Amino acid sequence: MGSVRRFARVSALAVGAALVAASALAGATPAAAAPGDIPVTFADTGDSGSFYPTVEILLGSDPDPYTVVLDTGSEALVMYSPVAGAVATGATASVTYVGSSVVGTVSTADFSIGGNTATGINFLDGSGCTGCAMPGIDGVLGISQGLDEAIDSGTSTTVKWYSPFLQFDDTTLSAGHTLNFGDTSGTLTLGAPAAAGSSTTVLLAAAVTGLSYPNSAAYPVYEKPIDLCWQIEQESVCQATTIDTGAPGGIVAGAAFAPYAHITSPTTATTQTKIGHLHAGTSVAFAASTGATSFASWLAVDSGPGSFSVYNTITDGHLNTGNKFFLGRTVGYDYATGQIRVTANAAAPSAPATVSTTSSSDGLLSAIWADLESVTVTDRLVRVRDSSGAVVQRFNLPGSATSTDISGLDPAQTYTVDIASANKYGISAYRSASPAAARAPRLPDTGFELAPWTILASLLLGAGALTLTANRRTRA
Repeated sequence: MGSVRRFARVSALAVGAALVAASALAGATPAAAAPGDIPVTFADTGDSGSFYPTVEILLGSDPDPYTVVLDTGSEALVMYSPVAGAVATGATASVTYVGSSVVGTVSTADFSIGGNTATGINFLDGSGCTGCAMPGIDGVLGISQGLDEAIDSGTSTTVKWYSPFLQFDDTTLSAGHTLNFGDTSGTLTLGAPAAAGSSTTVLLAAAVTGLSYPNSAAYPVYEKPIDLCWQIEQESVCQATTIDTGAPGGIVAGAAFAPYAHITSPTTATTQTKIGHLHAGTSVAFAASTGATSFASWLAVDSGPGSFSVYNTITDGHLNTGNKFFLGRTVGYDYATGQIRVTANAAAPSAPATVSTTSSSDGLLSAIWADLESVTVTDRLVRVRDSSGAVVQRFNLPGSATSTDISGLDPAQTYTVDIASANKYGISAYRSASPAAARAPRLPDTGFELAPWTILASLLLGAGALTLTANRRTRA
């Protein structure tokens, strides 16, 4: 039996999910196209809009295309069943995803996508996939950083297998790739990504010491996860994170997320067990470093793109963004430098232009706000802080809302109301009103009061009598 050694392998591809629609075009051969014209089709999982991005490839001697998941969360091509025309090595291997696993033999075959060929690439020629219930999906095309090695049991030689995108015959195509996803489909561009502009956030992966790919460019191998700082409401957590097209939802773990999660299972369950999910409406934002401005953000949902599963533990400790991260963004990967370049395709809304609050005698705080821009706003985020700065209330309102009444506050306290705006492209900064008391102040004491007989006189003589009969109150 052969053995396999993995470098920087992470995948949150939930291949056990059932697909109700797929992008296979049976009997059709992909036409040759320029690298920028490779379409990405979203295969619906049937779960609240969850999807897997898929592409068509040619592999081995089969004239018909295979449909595979395009996965930045794994680093090599894995096929679920034997491929015609593939030449087997003596190395066996296995790959484990979340919820499924594939075993097979490392084999060699010609690979093509969009008319662009990589001759004689190594891939896992699977003999079966446990936990895979994915009609129309033939495998996973891992395109992230990482290098796998398996030992040929017959020759004791090392067999290396890694992303086919690093092995194109036209070496300029192997310099990187760029993904541009809209709401329902996307585009894959091969080759070095565009240079970083003023609106681009550059994330840098760490190099794996002494390791390089055995291709003509001999690019160094970089770690797949990126150090990202997550902002979950007011909690900031900086941790290694996989930016993963192959995960319909994100994955988090840790005590910092517990206050914002719906926990449904005991935290003492078996290692790497899903125990709940982040509450819908929870704001999630990503920054390149501590204190940096967020470059991607959205409101969590219960399921589907933008959702986050909460696990008791994650074996490798890497958090996962899920593929919502790619929607409405252009994400370029540079294999030579280890850079990931992220650019938003449209701007998130700005914070409200003005926010003010007024108090009422019944203990309510009324907040009102206004915008100066016409960008569509889908949600308003309301946050109430006490005089110490602690958040005592938070809730979301429809984007059309321009005011709200806040109850349940301590009349003896002053509070600050913060308002942010959100749409599918992100969440604005908060705009704050001036601190205000929960109960309206009493009218100033004038030092005068009306005697009981004065009230009777006013009824008999008219309101004018009040000005003649006011008594000065004696103070103790």
